[in-house]
Amino acid sequence: MARNIREKTAGLHRMMAKFGWVDMILNHISVKNPEKNSFLMSPFGLLYEEVKASNLVELDSTWNILDNSNSKYVNTAGLKIHSAVYEKRDDVNCIIHTHTVNGITISALESELLLLDQMSLIFYDDIAYHQLEGIFVNDEEKNRLTTNLANKKALILKNHGLLVVGGSIEEAFWNYYYLEHACALYIRVLSTGQPVNVINEKIKQTVKMQHERFNKEDSKLVKSLSSNSILAFDAQLRLLEQSYKE
Repeated sequence: MARNIREKTAGLHRMMAKFGWVDMILNHISVKNPEKNSFLMSPFGLLYEEVKASNLVELDSTWNILDNSNSKYVNTAGLKIHSAVYEKRDDVNCIIHTHTVNGITISALESELLLLDQMSLIFYDDIAYHQLEGIFVNDEEKNRLTTNLANKKALILKNHGLLVVGGSIEEAFWNYYYLEHACALYIRVLSTGQPVNVINEKIKQTVKMQHERFNKEDSKLVKSLSSNSILAFDAQLRLLEQSYKE
């Protein structure tokens, strides 16, 4: 079943809630609608479980809330972070930012995230770091954040949380799912107190390349199937449809 961008954006919010990747009314997701040159975000004050296609806030290309939106408010810090990233990254169409326990735990470590399994290696050489400067309301921080993110797909905000980008809603969800997985896995491994088997650089590069091949929509390895991220997102939407009704 084909779904429009509002339905998929609402579905993404509810998926995040289902997995517990929420922080009350805080955190934020944005989605670019290239056809209308606009952006979608949830109204500030709603839980992710409450987000529907009909109550998403639409913003124009300069991030002004359009008159047809049901709310006059979005998360201010979120607006600044997301607008800064989109301004520098034409390839990004969806951004997810969270304050999960796993994400903050990793962000609070002095060392960087260690990638310890084949799924975590999606992020090989693709994670950036940004130091905490306070709640993100200072316009001067925008350039520092986007400079640190550069062309990577994930940003660990030190002592703060996680941020991922994607060329589509499906890709951003896929990236976030496995970044959260990588954080949880590293925490679990550290908790054993046992020596860690570190993957060598050659294998890391090989697995990263394999992921990129599998995630191409025209992949010969997957034949007629779409990319993994699209299949996974659609599967999660089917589950949600059993419990949510528009």
